[in-house]
Amino acid sequence: MPGVIEPRPVAMAAPKLEEDEIQAATAVLNSGSIRQGAVTAQFEEAFASHVGTEHAYACSSGTAALHLAYLSTIEPGDEVLVPALTFVATASAVSLAGGVPVFCDVDRNTFLLDLDDAATRITDRTTAIAPVHLFGYPFDTDELREFASRHGLRVIGDAAQALGSRWAGRDVDTSSDLTAHSFYPTKNLFVGEGGMVTTDDADLDELGRLLRSHGQRPKYHHRILGLNYRMTDVEAAIGLKQLPKVEARNDRRRQIADTYGRELGQLDAIRIPTAAAEARHTYHQYTIVVKPEAPVQRDEFASGLAERGVQSQVNYPIPLHRQPIFADDGRSAATQLPIAEELATRVLSIPVHHHLSDGDVEKVVGSGAPSERGETRCTTT
Repeated sequence: MPGVIEPRPVAMAAPKLEEDEIQAATAVLNSGSIRQGAVTAQFEEAFASHVGTEHAYACSSGTAALHLAYLSTIEPGDEVLVPALTFVATASAVSLAGGVPVFCDVDRNTFLLDLDDAATRITDRTTAIAPVHLFGYPFDTDELREFASRHGLRVIGDAAQALGSRWAGRDVDTSSDLTAHSFYPTKNLFVGEGGMVTTDDADLDELGRLLRSHGQRPKYHHRILGLNYRMTDVEAAIGLKQLPKVEARNDRRRQIADTYGRELGQLDAIRIPTAAAEARHTYHQYTIVVKPEAPVQRDEFASGLAERGVQSQVNYPIPLHRQPIFADDGRSAATQLPIAEELATRVLSIPVHHHLSDGDVEKVVGSGAPSERGETRCTTT
């Protein structure tokens, strides 16, 4: 109808910079010194302090962070245990570093790499494991460390979605030899594009810093083959301003998740995410599972939400061992990972970011809550 303004949908993400973040970036732009420099060094120091590691070095993206971490720890032909339900970079960066990703099934409830399944896939070429703290749910760090120690593996943590996630009070970064972070616009801390690698190992920190800048030290003296994976001071300035806000923003995500848990937990058609007592979930995504016995399938459920003005997103519709770049090698194509394959058809993420108003949260809940007649509103009928 002409002149009628449709209500805005409840968005999956709202990457809005605050005024102090814009001013910090503008100050760097006006300084004439834009490349990686003193501001990036400040961000690195502040980030390491925030997560409780000895070292942190910034880079150009979360994928770059993973690539640098693998280049620092594996040799060509080494096998790395990787969950099949995650973003492609967790595995593609292994291949780019010359390694071989070995895909493992995931836990039905946490979506995290299943260590029992991983144990069956270890060979004499397996040298590392890449636990992904998917959607912000922290891996059991004690169990992870014991597993890695028992099998003699390096731990390359993927915390691209898990800044601030903790297990038994400890940041996930403290459980890995190296941990990779992403600052993509949808992340809990975002600078546009950017990443960070954290570690307690001074040698790994030094090697990573060499690799990210053409293996160069001092200038024009190239010690090893390297890349240009540097962050700019513009991005670092934004990160410095956002870092002190992360905990409050994560608290807001948890508050929203608690509301969803109370209200949407009533629905028989879906399974909501839950967290162990030791887990401090940061809810980069709030991901539900549409049950097999639900009256509608996952995509119909999502369509029903969209009709009611609520965006949703599938993370991730194709498990990695079924992706063309890996499935074509024959080995991955023959791999059977039933839980990852099933979850890929049933997971659905709904809005949970800190910019959501109470009204937005009520709208999401109202789109999924049972009606007075006991019917589920999240249908396409």
